[in-house]
Amino acid sequence: MEKNKEGTEQGVSQAQVALFVGVSQGSIAQIEDGTTKRSVHIPKIAEFLGVTPSWLEYGDGEKQSSGINLETDEKALISNFRRLNAEDKKAVSKIVKALSLDTYGSQKDA
Repeated sequence: MEKNKEGTEQGVSQAQVALFVGVSQGSIAQIEDGTTKRSVHIPKIAEFLGVTPSWLEYGDGEKQSSGINLETDEKALISNFRRLNAEDKKAVSKIVKALSLDTYGSQKDA
């Protein structure tokens, strides 16, 4: 990975990236240090870091992804949410909606 310290520069740990991608921290370390050359996980890692896969792997093209830039804690929430079963996802969604209503008085982007 050409830009192998991007996560470190963003204050993101290998463990956080690994959780989002769904691999071990060791796998991320091997990608970062160049032991693993062309990983199939580069697009997912790039998504987490908010950069383009081409820039992350080779240093080519635009750095920033055109997607939404999320904070590290938001990315962790999404990653954890994706691992839930359908019933638990519904329960979490209800809790978040209730908290949003309590905080803001009306629901935004329901």
